[in-house]
Amino acid sequence: MREAISNVIQHARAKRLRVRLRVADAHLRLELTDDGDGRAGTSGHAGRGMHGMRERANELDGAIRWAPGTEGGTKVLLELPLPAAEDAR
Repeated sequence: MREAISNVIQHARAKRLRVRLRVADAHLRLELTDDGDGRAGTSGHAGRGMHGMRERANELDGAIRWAPGTEGGTKVLLELPLPAAEDAR
């Protein structure tokens, strides 16, 4: 999440950033959507930051993807499995 927010600040020229977080089906789902220029994540190539985000998501058995934002900009979708109640103790 920190990397995604840093990317918005440094590269997107965004005025707004919406962060949504929810838990469903034993997964944490995080969605960050900015209203920036939309170039990050939609140009067909990933920079080092995006590559690092993908590696970290994979290390946590999660998945991350980028899509065009609802009203321009870029949307980052991260999904991570949550540990079972017994594992959390």
